[in-house]
Amino acid sequence: MDHGQTMKLLKWMTFLILSLFVIIVALTFSQETARNLEKNFRKNIIRSFEDSGMPTQLDDIEISFWPLLIKWPLLNIARNSASQLPNSWLQIFKSIKLSNCTLSISPGWFRFNAELQCKEVYVRHLQVRWLEVESLNSALSRDFFFVHSDFRNLEGKQRWWNIILKTENLIINGKNISHFHLNYYFSSHTELVIEWPNLKEKMHLINEPEQLRVVFPGVKKNYGFLSHSLHAEINSLWQNSL
Repeated sequence: MDHGQTMKLLKWMTFLILSLFVIIVALTFSQETARNLEKNFRKNIIRSFEDSGMPTQLDDIEISFWPLLIKWPLLNIARNSASQLPNSWLQIFKSIKLSNCTLSISPGWFRFNAELQCKEVYVRHLQVRWLEVESLNSALSRDFFFVHSDFRNLEGKQRWWNIILKTENLIINGKNISHFHLNYYFSSHTELVIEWPNLKEKMHLINEPEQLRVVFPGVKKNYGFLSHSLHAEINSLWQNSL
């Protein structure tokens, strides 16, 4: 390639880069684009929780770019009707409120990072009682069972995301926890890793044929939610033994 061809190629590359930059800037500062993104984000969040029987309130969303930030004053999720699977492990939540939140999204190595910071998070859930199941080397929740589709749905939506949750004030069933920090990500199609950086603790949720196994590294005893059919079978045996 001679000098003239090289200069021509550089000019075309410069033109393409400038054109791409102009397009990105135009999209970024387009009010219509921002409004459409806000509308779609709100619609998807509400639909996700309503599918689980939890009507959702989410108003006054604000989206900005570079970096991508999504802000809202209140996200209120509350269960007002019985679930089709009342004992499913995802159905133990009664209500969740996230106040004064900012969600930031950025690219990372091999996955995207999503960091949610809130002023306050309020969670109400049903209490879980445990029953020993020696044959599975685990403990069975006496009240709740595990549905494999729950895990697969979550993995399908968040497989390529590293999720970071931070709040100045976490209230769980009336108990206050200050400066809460939690990370979670899928290390494989069948394993979810949850970390508490401030406490230097970690937990693995492993999707197995008979249960959702809960493993704490360094602890010999594991826990788990049994699958729907196995939970019903063992729970009936336990009831008959009373």
